[in-house]
Amino acid sequence: MRVSRRLDYGLRALVDLAAHGRQTPVSSRDIAARQGIPAAILPRVLGDLARAGWIRGTRGPGGGHQLLVDPAALPVRTVFLAIEGGLLGAHPHGAGSHATGSTAAVHALWHDMEHAALDYLESITIADLVARTGPADQDVEYSI
Repeated sequence: MRVSRRLDYGLRALVDLAAHGRQTPVSSRDIAARQGIPAAILPRVLGDLARAGWIRGTRGPGGGHQLLVDPAALPVRTVFLAIEGGLLGAHPHGAGSHATGSTAAVHALWHDMEHAALDYLESITIADLVARTGPADQDVEYSI
């Protein structure tokens, strides 16, 4: 399965903001450096995330981007569908719902695969991805 750069960068930016941008805004330069996202592309990706209502950008000194949603309540499926719209579309290669024989069997396979993949993506949240990154990629608070 191919994943678009736009989706990959969008998920990486959300994970970064969940790990670093919950309390204070994070600069796009910091996100790009930590995540290896080209600085020229990141503003478009962040714009997509802001239009979806998941982040907010603030201009000026001390500005940056901040996560607006609980990462534990944001399934990867939701992000995937917002950015990609779906995996295969309704009917691959323009076939209609009147397919028969092997065409119908193969199209049923793609339909089932899409639903299984989307169910899997529903089971993983942005918070789960943050947890998978390990403590080196997260802000750590120390108290004495």
